[in-house]
Amino acid sequence: DVTNGFTTVWSYNLSPSVPPAVTDSNVLMHTFNNSVGDQLWTTGLNWFPTSTPTLEDTALHTANGDVLVVADPVEVGTLRVGNINTATVAVVTYGSLSVTNLGLCTDDGDAGSKGVLQVDGGTVNVLGVTELGLFGDLMPLQKGR
Repeated sequence: DVTNGFTTVWSYNLSPSVPPAVTDSNVLMHTFNNSVGDQLWTTGLNWFPTSTPTLEDTALHTANGDVLVVADPVEVGTLRVGNINTATVAVVTYGSLSVTNLGLCTDDGDAGSKGVLQVDGGTVNVLGVTELGLFGDLMPLQKGR
């Protein structure tokens, strides 16, 4: 469409992202390793074993300095971030993270060591327990305190 010297260009994403399966009836521990390098939760090859975590799984992110990006809706049973490493989970626009149990660990003896949950345009829903801890000792947060 051309009008008065302006051109309108329409573009379509012909390969939209496909969110991971919500459940696969297999209970596994998945460790994020960012082996593909795109930092995305939904890239199965970024995890060991090489599939994305599902609702019954535990996801562990302790990769020093790596950001794990949630840009699509994902669900996981337990998410642990940190534990003597600098590790960040970033939930961005269009992303949502539903997790039953969330643990963020820090090591107070090393200023660069922490587990970070960053929400920037996305949403996070914690259905069960949220724990914060120093030196790997997790303490549950209670509602209303």
